Amino acid sequence: MVASGVGIVFRFLSVLGALAALAGSAAAAPAGIADKVLSHRAHYEIALKSARSGSGITDVKGRIVVEWSDVCDGFTMNQRFYTELNDSQGNLTASDRWISSFEAQDGSLFRFDLTDYLNGQLADRASGRAEAKAVPDGSKEVTYGAPTDRIVALPQKTIFPTQHTFEMLKAATKGEKIVSSTVFDGSIDGEFYDVVAFISGPPKAEGKPNLNDVPGADDLAKMKSWNVMIAYYLHGKESEVPEYEFGFILYENGVAADLVMDYSDFSLSGTLSRVDTLPDTGC
Repeated sequence: MVASGVGIVFRFLSVLGALAALAGSAAAAPAGIADKVLSHRAHYEIALKSARSGSGITDVKGRIVVEWSDVCDGFTMNQRFYTELNDSQGNLTASDRWISSFEAQDGSLFRFDLTDYLNGQLADRASGRAEAKAVPDGSKEVTYGAPTDRIVALPQKTIFPTQHTFEMLKAATKGEKIVSSTVFDGSIDGEFYDVVAFISGPPKAEGKPNLNDVPGADDLAKMKSWNVMIAYYLHGKESEVPEYEFGFILYENGVAADLVMDYSDFSLSGTLSRVDTLPDTGC
């Protein structure tokens, strides 16, 4: 389970990028929300929250940095997820994933480039573009340039990360509790997921994170926020148990806090440690 755990940890990078991608056109984002979104860089400290007996995992630590910016015609996201995983055999595995992406404001295009390093050595790389154009069977498609040239068909209803966040945000502002979507967020092997988001909130006072000593997070306590739990099911695979689950508190300015990443055999926590405001692009 250790090897699969190392790989699956990285899936949350695109999700974290989507959390920040709340800005958009007036048609895409609810009135009064888009003007509150912050172009920012968020830092998280990663730690092992729990591990089941037999998982082989004794400790995990690391960090996530997520940078999001509105560039007028779309949204850019630059992310890094670094972890050091210790197992019961005394082995240390250092994993480092970098990902950059661009999603058009109207949801018609999603470009991505990701690179994986394992113990300092290049382990994997993928790049491609997903476009909302019809192909003969009525689906959308992803064109890969790496690791190999190929085309992966997506169901017609598939959406990209920013659009998925719009759906969650709209539901939250309306008081709706469940959002179901098929999402492609960039992957090495062309996977895409049936995603169910459960929204509740606002968080109770005792459940809110203490952000008093977090640089750049002064205003978060005054903002609207929601508890969000997202379950990921591999598309086409019938299972009552998700591949993994991701929980967090989402603030109305696009910043997330109190991350919990559950992989069944073990779970990780992500504590917000810093928020940097990025220059306004004038959009």
